[in-house]
Amino acid sequence: MKEVLTTLLAELKTEINTIPEKRNSLPWLEKARTIALTKLENLKEKTQKHTFKSEAEEIDFFKNQKPILLAKVIELEQKHKIERRKVPGTLKEQKKYYQREIKKINRYFQKNSKNYQVIRSQKADVNKKYFLRNRENSTSFSSQMDATFTTQLDFEVANFTAMKRIKNQLLNKIEKKKTKKEKEDKSKLQWTGSKVALVELIYALNAAGVVNNGKASLNETCQLMQTMFNTELGQFNRIYLEIKARKTERTKFLNTLQTNLITRMNQADEK
Repeated sequence: MKEVLTTLLAELKTEINTIPEKRNSLPWLEKARTIALTKLENLKEKTQKHTFKSEAEEIDFFKNQKPILLAKVIELEQKHKIERRKVPGTLKEQKKYYQREIKKINRYFQKNSKNYQVIRSQKADVNKKYFLRNRENSTSFSSQMDATFTTQLDFEVANFTAMKRIKNQLLNKIEKKKTKKEKEDKSKLQWTGSKVALVELIYALNAAGVVNNGKASLNETCQLMQTMFNTELGQFNRIYLEIKARKTERTKFLNTLQTNLITRMNQADEK
């Protein structure tokens, strides 16, 4: 059955890659889901015709092999549901939506923690109880209700795998939204004066105590100005020492600001 599964997985990958719609869009997910379900049905037919040589082989199939394909089906199904329910909104609203979906997944993990421990168990009696057919069937996954293709926990093995993948994908989506927002929020202003002039201004603001009632540190004020004006000052304290060492006009830039402002006001008065 390993060869059969390998072939079906290869076919699934090839056929999904030929879907013309944008990857992970609703139309793409619908078609990918249909293809995956078809491959799962093919595996079911092959399994029903196959005679396992031993209980160990059957356990291995339902615990380690079938869940690989089934997890892909569940993943595509859940991703389709998540995208279908998503309402267009701001980046913040979309981020909150994905966070709610992650909370649902976390609740599922908590609720089914005992099953997870069973799945991880390597005890022979546990495996016989949960991964051989014709035992009590507890799954509610409609396409898996056929007793010839179902054990108690093969669905849960696949579901855990799928939920982990989806959670990671949602976390990546949130990070991308965050990065996109940071880019949108990033100031488009550019400091076109000299670094020396900006450092002079930073130290003047800090000395005047006009940022956070004088509680902002030089580092904080410097970081603020660098972010605001999209520039890097490097070791600004060294630049300050150069300013401080001036023989004449130590506050050259501030003096220029004062002169230019007075000139503008005088010109406005003359109009």
